[in-house]
Amino acid sequence: MAAQEYNFRLGLAVWAFKDWVGNFYPLKSQATNFLRLYGDRMLAVEGNTTFYSVPSAQMVQRWANNTPDDFRFCPKLPRAVTHEGALMAHLPAALSFAALMQGLGKKLGPVMAQLPPSYSPAAFNDLEKFLTAWPCATVPLSVEVRHLDWFEEKHAAKLTSLLTRLN
Repeated sequence: MAAQEYNFRLGLAVWAFKDWVGNFYPLKSQATNFLRLYGDRMLAVEGNTTFYSVPSAQMVQRWANNTPDDFRFCPKLPRAVTHEGALMAHLPAALSFAALMQGLGKKLGPVMAQLPPSYSPAAFNDLEKFLTAWPCATVPLSVEVRHLDWFEEKHAAKLTSLLTRLN
């Protein structure tokens, strides 16, 4: 059977939610089976867990092994990269994380950079340098800005131009 192409992938922020047992997951499902069961129903997951803790290479391989071929992980950059000052100061850790996530192989979707509400357009140069250094050709990156000033026309246009230029 040939692989299907999707215009979008439906997924959630987590797969390990015990309250889903009996509804989303069958009764008596064990936590060790949640990812496999989740992958039977969804095509992607945000991977919020990586925001709080960087997994081992063995864990990343386990994730890849327990999901269907057409499944995609969209892991968040660790908060130590995105929420502790300038992004460029944490570039080595970010690149190490990108290399680790490549262990997902073709199951790696875009890595998510969720920036804190305190990361304003005043940090544009830092963001530009960080995104320019990111290996977009092998590890796609999505960016979520949360500071309200990013949504003002002058900043939104500059950010859109940067993201478009870097694909």
